Amino acid sequence: MLDRFRVDINKSFMAKRKCLESFTSSSLKTSQQKIEALWRSHQRERAQVCEDYGAQFSSVFLQWESDMQRSKDQDRKLTVLLMLPVELEPAEKREKSTPSKNTKLLGY
Repeated sequence: MLDRFRVDINKSFMAKRKCLESFTSSSLKTSQQKIEALWRSHQRERAQVCEDYGAQFSSVFLQWESDMQRSKDQDRKLTVLLMLPVELEPAEKREKSTPSKNTKLLGY
């Protein structure tokens, strides 16, 4: 009778053990699936963030290149202007700007 009782207890423990193993295995599989889904979701989000950042950086870099080219063009123009010989005022302007003999005679 004691042997039979021992056998029943062993069967009961084995059934509970199998049930626990089944539950644990199922739980682990479910957890693994959730983690993998979350990981894929985060990967997609990171890829989107990287793509957005790349597009913004490209836009800013192109604007910077454009600004640098414009700056170089303006620098060249300014250099050319500064290298031009300084022209004296045209003779007509000098004559108008200097008082005439008549105005000196009149006392102006």
